[in-house]
Amino acid sequence: SEESRRAGLLAVSRSMPPRVVLSVARGVDTDPSVQSAILGAVGTASATDDERRVLQEIALLRAEIDMRRGRPDAALGSLAALDGSPMLPALQTQRDDLTTRSLIMLNRLEEAASRDATAEVWLAAVESIAGEPHAPAAASRALELFETVLSEQERLGLRTVAEVAETGAGTETDRLPDGPG
Repeated sequence: SEESRRAGLLAVSRSMPPRVVLSVARGVDTDPSVQSAILGAVGTASATDDERRVLQEIALLRAEIDMRRGRPDAALGSLAALDGSPMLPALQTQRDDLTTRSLIMLNRLEEAASRDATAEVWLAAVESIAGEPHAPAAASRALELFETVLSEQERLGLRTVAEVAETGAGTETDRLPDGPG
C-alpha cells in the first residue's frame, strides 16, 4: 500500500546520511508531502557531528532568507527545527539573534524582550520594520531595554523611527532621491 511504502521510505531515510536522504527525496518520489517527510528525517542520530552542523547552517540560512522575504513566521519555523540541538556557540548566537528579530517583526515584543539579545539585534530589527504600524512600540521598547548602552546617535535613530511611524512622515516619496532639474 501507499502508506506502507511511505513508512518504509521514512524508516530507511532515518538511517541514511543527510546527503543521501537529499538525493532520495529528489529522485524517488514526486509527491511533495512524501519528499517533505523524507527531508524531515534528515538530522537524526545517524548524522555525524559535521553533518549536523551543516544541517544547522542550512536551517539558519533558510531562516535568513525567510527574513529577507518578509516571512518572519516561516523563519521561526526553520529556527524551531533547531530546538534542543547542541550547537556551536557562533551558530547558537546566530539562531538567537534571528529568533529575536523574527519576534520583533511579528510584533511579539515582550517575547523578544525576554530573550538575551543585544542592542544591535534590536536596532537592526527596528530598522527593518520602520514603516510598519508597530515600529513605534518596538523602538520604544528598544529604548527602554538599551537606553544606557546606546550611543546618542542610536537613541536618536530609535526616536526618529518612532516619530516617523507615529506621524506618518517620511513616506516612500519623501525618501526617493531627487530627480533631475
